[in-house]
Amino acid sequence: MTVQLVFCSNCACLESAFCAMLRQMQQTYPDQIGVVELDCMAACDMAPAVLIDGAYYPGISPADLQTQIEQRVGAELADVPA
Repeated sequence: MTVQLVFCSNCACLESAFCAMLRQMQQTYPDQIGVVELDCMAACDMAPAVLIDGAYYPGISPADLQTQIEQRVGAELADVPA
């Protein structure tokens, strides 16, 4: 199962550090992250805002984005039978 990340491209990518971290996470975990880019999430005042596996994170920092993804990917990898 992949980690589902949804973000607003209009607001989130105004924050270059957020977009850089998102690209880094996609390169690090290409098969574990599914990214959906929306035109609007109606969260401009809390940008960058993301949904990660359905959980809403307003004003998420690049470091918090990395932490959330790594925790979820790590949990998924731990659940895979050897």
